Amino acid sequence: MGSPLTCGEKTNGDGKGSGQYDLLVFWGQTRKERLNELPTKLNGIIKPDTVEVVKTKWEKFGEIYSTVTCRNPSTEMINDYFHKAKEWMIKDKRVSYKRVSYKRSNVTSYMHAVVYHIPIFLQNYKTIKLFTGQ
Repeated sequence: MGSPLTCGEKTNGDGKGSGQYDLLVFWGQTRKERLNELPTKLNGIIKPDTVEVVKTKWEKFGEIYSTVTCRNPSTEMINDYFHKAKEWMIKDKRVSYKRVSYKRSNVTSYMHAVVYHIPIFLQNYKTIKLFTGQ
């Protein structure tokens, strides 16, 4: 693996900021730090009428992500995982009424796996590291 990609706002032909941003890719600790910082950086990027809901979704995702990446999660963390993950996926449907990109049809197989398959791996093996290449 190389170092994390760091990129920011795309520029227009004149070199000025375009208001569009490249997708950032990070590994390891940098990814965790950026995930924790993300909700605080969404003001002004996400539409004002949905920004709080989206920030909460990212905060909740950070909680379930910390369980998945924990090397030795407690029994309590594992038992709470399914409920937190399910709540993360289905909660706050009100944003889907305002933004097309948040429709239920956009739920990916990865999101399904986070809620319905990872809990089984955690219950049986206390980790998903055995089943990933990352």
